[in-house]
Amino acid sequence: MKELKSAVLQATDGGRKIFEELYPDSKEIFAKGGKGYIKLRNEKTASASFKLIDNNGEKYWIVKDFGDDTTFNAIDAYMHENGIRYFSEAVHRLAQIYNIEFGLNESVNKPKVVYRDARSNEKENAVEYKTRPITEAELKIMGPVVKKETMGKYKYYACEWYSACKYDETKKRLIVTTVHSTEDYPIFIHDCGTFKKIYKPYETNKAWRFFSIGPKPLNYIFGLDEAKAELDKRIETYTKMLKNDSKAKPEDWGLSETETSYKLDKIIIFSGERDAMCLAGM
Repeated sequence: MKELKSAVLQATDGGRKIFEELYPDSKEIFAKGGKGYIKLRNEKTASASFKLIDNNGEKYWIVKDFGDDTTFNAIDAYMHENGIRYFSEAVHRLAQIYNIEFGLNESVNKPKVVYRDARSNEKENAVEYKTRPITEAELKIMGPVVKKETMGKYKYYACEWYSACKYDETKKRLIVTTVHSTEDYPIFIHDCGTFKKIYKPYETNKAWRFFSIGPKPLNYIFGLDEAKAELDKRIETYTKMLKNDSKAKPEDWGLSETETSYKLDKIIIFSGERDAMCLAGM
């Protein structure tokens, strides 16, 4: 974790970019080399200043709030402003935001691959896979607060292996390639109904991290089916409530006031699986 923290600070110019995202007024301060003060709280006079420190050769910015006598770096500030309790969660989130691929090595992070001739009953372009229960180590890869129940609810599973049957132009016959997950190369599968999405978070080549098995609908939006199902469930419950007793209170049927509306109160859109599963697991 210490190494990843260093990678985050290095990729963000010692945390300067993180501070500027959290406190837009700091951009002017950094443009002047860190000279000046900004307000971090509701106060009459700005009392926080930035300083670039050198900690055994590692340079990064800290902010000193003279108003309440606290000092913290950019990761600490990110945790505070976003209500994050765990340092590891904050570091991993920032690593994703700033596209930091720390620690991945193609000589280590690789699957076990097995090749064989296709059997007589195996057809060209056929794809098969095998799922298994998710381990605790794999949960941590998806996020520090992700739970097995969350993964199951959204139909994410660990993939033990997947195979593809393709015609080999060199060998002039069908060859089945089987890719096995390993401790250093986990594979997940997302059951999306008509198709399955394979996700390999430790694949060093980003272009090979995702692919789909089966017919994927045009303009498919991940999570939309779950949102529709939740809305249908609310409408069904509300309709039954009104049919049985028009004077019934929503809370008597396990509904909140917002759930009696024919729309969801909010939908949060994420750019990736891990962010979505982290929020869902909270």
